[in-house]
Amino acid sequence: MPKDLSELAVGEKWGYQHKQTEPVTCVEVTRLGTGRPPRVQIKFIDDEHEGRQEWVPPGRLKVRWSDVDAWRENERRWAALRAASDYIRHEPEGYALSEVFDYLDDGWELATYLHNNDTGILSIPDADALAADLDLDANFVAGDPVSFVTDEGNLLVPWRVSRTIVERLASKYADVILPKLEEYERTVLHEARWGYMGSSGYIDAEICAEVDEKYRPGRDLVRHWCGQDAKERYDELVALRAEVVRLGKLAERAISALRAGGNDLQAEELERELGIPLEVLRRIKDPDQGP
Repeated sequence: MPKDLSELAVGEKWGYQHKQTEPVTCVEVTRLGTGRPPRVQIKFIDDEHEGRQEWVPPGRLKVRWSDVDAWRENERRWAALRAASDYIRHEPEGYALSEVFDYLDDGWELATYLHNNDTGILSIPDADALAADLDLDANFVAGDPVSFVTDEGNLLVPWRVSRTIVERLASKYADVILPKLEEYERTVLHEARWGYMGSSGYIDAEICAEVDEKYRPGRDLVRHWCGQDAKERYDELVALRAEVVRLGKLAERAISALRAGGNDLQAEELERELGIPLEVLRRIKDPDQGP
């Protein structure tokens, strides 16, 4: 597809497509426009069009006619890949897929997920490295009949492969994903109760609650993928942290009471035995409190 008119020349033959659902047909470039927005005049070659000419946007010229067979094959492969994947776009699986990748550390770059009409498709630069990292069969990762390798060398896989990859990914990196997921959920639950002040103004709590209702099944699915053991381990850490905060507050009150009563030496001794300066305790957030 030409980026601008400078990539076109009068007399060239191109594959023309008015809509994505229509087949490409051969046209000849007859004139290049000089105004804005850019336009190109084309003449339809097939007899059925009887020499019809039109001024059209250059974006409707998809490929030079000499390369049309390769372009059609590439379109066919993309159509098959999307048909096997994009049905999850507005489903919990689609939301969960994006959340797993969003919560991963930036250092994990063995796959990226695609968006919109390409939801469910993963782009993998090194299939062997991904298989080794997630303990998967490399033939499974690369062997789906609708998968293919792009000109840039990335393997594209459909959702039935992506799902296994993202489940394994969530399980392996649950300790990274779950804390970020829980932190985000505390935020959205707070907004569902109190509303949200965004850059465009205040968003009502009822609207926030409706949005939360839509996306919550995706978060629940992420937890399921992370595994019950990981969830229980994280819950234990949260509970332990809450207990540390509770005991710390008790110690803080005791130390403050001793100082108020003039027992500075005892207060300092208790603080040393506590092992955590009061200033640090005061900065630790109670997990039972909202954002």
